[in-house]
Amino acid sequence: MEIVSRAPFRVRRRVGWGACDPAGIIYTPRGVEFAVEVLEAWWREVLEVPWPVLLDALQGGSPIVHLELDYRRPLRPEDELTMTLWLEAIGGASARYRVRGEVAGETAFECVLVAVSIDRARFRARRIPDALRARMERYRADCGTGNS
Repeated sequence: MEIVSRAPFRVRRRVGWGACDPAGIIYTPRGVEFAVEVLEAWWREVLEVPWPVLLDALQGGSPIVHLELDYRRPLRPEDELTMTLWLEAIGGASARYRVRGEVAGETAFECVLVAVSIDRARFRARRIPDALRARMERYRADCGTGNS
């Protein structure tokens, strides 16, 4: 995965043969996997908190509690896929993300993910830590309103 831009966070990857089913199009769950990989890379590159650090050093977590995935066009092996992450909303303990995948400027899929900040020891929701919240809000501001 190659980072194309940081605000909005945009990455590019080629769809591999192994991501596809015998019909020669992307295997349905791989769209979710691609979106989660983008979200993980965003945490690492933009928030500067890799998930293992969140889990271990910060004793937190950010499990996904809601997911929607819509395919708009088939994805085939060798398609060059550009995925953009939008942070649509920040709540007290949750955040709503949208990952849009495009091939040659045409939307191939959109995936909405809602994640909740948790206290790992108690496995309960907790307010998003202020330092992370500030980075998230800065990202939203840097992206402007282009997330529709």
